[in-house]
Amino acid sequence: MFGVLKNKKIVLGVTGGVACYKSVFLLRLLVKAGADVSVVATENALHFVGRATFESLSKNKLLVSVFDVEEYDKIAHISLAQESDLIVIAPASANTIAKIANGIADNLLTSMVLAATVPVLIAPAMNSVMYLNLATQKNRETLISRGFSVLSAGEGELACDDVGIGRMEEPQSIVNALLPLVVDSKKEPQRWLITAGATKEFLDPIRYLTNGSSGLTGLLIAEYAALMGDEVTLIAASLPRLPRFGVKVISVVSASGMAESVKNNSKDISIFVMSAAVADYSLPPQKTKIKKGEAGLSLELSRTEDILLHSLSYMDKSVVRVGFAAETENLEQNALMKLEKKSLDLICANKIDAEHNPFGASTNKMVLLSKNSRHIVPMQHKESIAKEIVMHIGTLVEKKEMRGVNDE
Repeated sequence: MFGVLKNKKIVLGVTGGVACYKSVFLLRLLVKAGADVSVVATENALHFVGRATFESLSKNKLLVSVFDVEEYDKIAHISLAQESDLIVIAPASANTIAKIANGIADNLLTSMVLAATVPVLIAPAMNSVMYLNLATQKNRETLISRGFSVLSAGEGELACDDVGIGRMEEPQSIVNALLPLVVDSKKEPQRWLITAGATKEFLDPIRYLTNGSSGLTGLLIAEYAALMGDEVTLIAASLPRLPRFGVKVISVVSASGMAESVKNNSKDISIFVMSAAVADYSLPPQKTKIKKGEAGLSLELSRTEDILLHSLSYMDKSVVRVGFAAETENLEQNALMKLEKKSLDLICANKIDAEHNPFGASTNKMVLLSKNSRHIVPMQHKESIAKEIVMHIGTLVEKKEMRGVNDE
C-alpha cells in the first residue's frame, strides 16, 4: 500500500473564494506525490488564482468550460468523471455544495460530479454564518448520505476578519483524508507492529529512569501506514496525543512490559518498526519512597531485555525489520553495527549533539541505512520524515516479496 498517489489520475475542482490560494499548495502536494492532476475551476475561482498558476503546476490545461476541452475525443465531463481515480473539490463554496446536493449541473465542475463514478472528496470553505446555515448543513448531510466524503470546515481567522468555523482544511490534512479513497482494496494489507515512546523504570513509587523521547515519530509512522490502508498496532510507552486513522494502541510502561507486548503481538506481522526509546537498565523498585539521606545513593542496575535482538528468536524471517539508533558519536558506524547484529533491513540513525536534540522536538534529521543504501534526510518536520521512512519500508517490502516469489 505504498506510493498510493503515484500515477493516479486526480481531478482537482476549485471554486471561488479566498481559500483558492490553498488549492495551489494542495496541487503541489498531489503532483509531488506523483499524481496526474487535472484542474477544473469555476469562472469565479479565476478571480482569485490565475490560469497560468494552475497550468504551470499541474502540467495540464486548466479546464473551466466544456468548450475548453476540444482535445477530448469523448464528452469532457463524462470522461473526466469516469476515467479519473478521484475527484477532490477544494475549496468548495456553499453555492457549489448546494448545486451538487441538488443535482444541478450548470458548469463543467458540477456536470462532472453529477456523472462521477469515482470517489469524491469535498473540502468546504465559506463564512461561518453561511457554513452554519441550516441549508448548508442539510446539503452537507445529503452529500454524506449519498457516499460523498465531506470534510468539516476548520476554525480560525476568516477572510471577512471574523474568527470562527468555515476555513478550508489545510492541504496536508486533505491529502491525508483522500489517501484511503485511492488505496487499491484488492491488495492484501500489510500488518505493522510499531513501538514508540520512552519506557519508565521505577526506582520507587515516585521516581523512575527514562529519557526524552515523546513518541511522535513512531506515532506519525503508525498513522501514515494506516492511511495507506494497512493494519497497524502501536505499542506505546509515551505518546504526545492519541493516534488517528484506526491505529490500534497498546499502552505499556516499562521495558519488560514492552518486550512482553511485542512478543504477544508479533504473530502474522509483515513489518516491525522498533522506534521506542527503551531503557537499557532497570532495578527492582522499592515499595516505599527512597528517603533523602546525608550520603550519596548507590543503585545497582540490571540490563533490560534487548527487544530487537530477542525478537529474532520468535519473529518470522519474512518480516521487514526496522530499528532506530540515537548516537552522540560515530553515528553511521554504530548504526551499521546495530543493523548487522540485530538483522535489520533498515536503521534510522539520528545524531544527538549540542546543535540539535530530536527528543521532544517537532523536527529532526536522519540517515536511513540498509546493507546496500544510504539516504540522508535533511532537517524537516517529523511528519515528513515519517512519510519518507514509510516509503522506504514499502520499497523493502516489495523487494522481500519479490525475493520470496523468486525463491519459490
